[in-house]
Amino acid sequence: MADPAGIAWQLSDLWYFGVPAIGAAVGVTEVISRYKDAPFLAAQTGPARAYVLVNALAALFAYVLIRNFDFKFGAQDQVILVQALVASLGSMAFFRSSLFSMKVGETDVSVGPAIFFQILLFATDRACDRERAKPRSADVIRIMQGVSFELARDSLPSFCFELMQNIPASEQQKFRLVIDALASSQRMPDSVKVLNLGLMLMNAVGQQVLEAAVAALGEKIQGPAKLELKVFIALQRADFDKAYPLLVDIAFIMSRYGSPAAQEAAKTAVLKEIEPLTRQPHLDNGAKMTQLGLSLQQRVGDAVLLAAIEQVADGIKGDSGREDQAQAEDAGSAHAQNGQQPQTLPPGGVVPNVTPIRPDVVAPVTDTDAATDHAAGDVPKAGGASE
Repeated sequence: MADPAGIAWQLSDLWYFGVPAIGAAVGVTEVISRYKDAPFLAAQTGPARAYVLVNALAALFAYVLIRNFDFKFGAQDQVILVQALVASLGSMAFFRSSLFSMKVGETDVSVGPAIFFQILLFATDRACDRERAKPRSADVIRIMQGVSFELARDSLPSFCFELMQNIPASEQQKFRLVIDALASSQRMPDSVKVLNLGLMLMNAVGQQVLEAAVAALGEKIQGPAKLELKVFIALQRADFDKAYPLLVDIAFIMSRYGSPAAQEAAKTAVLKEIEPLTRQPHLDNGAKMTQLGLSLQQRVGDAVLLAAIEQVADGIKGDSGREDQAQAEDAGSAHAQNGQQPQTLPPGGVVPNVTPIRPDVVAPVTDTDAATDHAAGDVPKAGGASE
């Protein structure tokens, strides 16, 4: 017959593995509760593993002390089990306790053993955020590609919240207030607003729910790519035969986005998209320049595209652009001789000899531009009609 004392000793040896396992489980639970979008992916990061390891070592250290000093905590039976539970769970409570709290600036600081784990957890949060930032950025760009902020700002959050069954109404209301504040920003492009919307929804409902919601709504929240008005006008003044491929080269030289390999791949994609236009002489010059502009805008953005056009404006200017410049210079000289200020084209005005503006490829005029138009007086409409 086996010796009961020997069996008890073997079981007590197993607790040297069980106690740190319980401590590690407490640490994992604490980490995954702080990341809603991908809790288990966050727990697999290096900083999170370090935090879990510290929790396991703290529990093991407490168990070793309890066994060495033979603390029984008043138990007569199952003493080893009581010691193991006190070590694993009690150590977590001890290291999260504080004697008192003091306010430093806007932050409450606990004074006691808890300060160690607070600092460690804060550092773990920041490190996990840094490691998760890159994949989250890539995921939200992929999921929200082609989504219009104006079409999605109300329908997409509502659909995501309905897919979930445990989002409280108070949290939904707070989310909508944040979206309203985001929508009111005048300086932020819609392309950036829609990415922020995706990230906030990812935090609230998770990546899988967001991806399913975008796929389900489909074309209902998809919007066309649009050029800023000043970029569109600058493109229409250029000659396609002169601008391609010079404008492509200049735009990617001026762009600082991505690695050299990524830029080269994007440049190759633009050239592949636009090259067939060189074999279609029946297409209007304005249509070709619009396609070139949209292709470049999706890779380098409006600001870089406009800067590239301005950099080579004289070299790619078409005949209509030269006529417009000559007319403007003649008008300026005439006004100067008469002692009058030359007139300038107000934002949103029409440039002579320019292809009429299509609303599906030109971004709408902002409130700031509209205020400028009102201050400047009546602005001619496209097609020559005036108000």
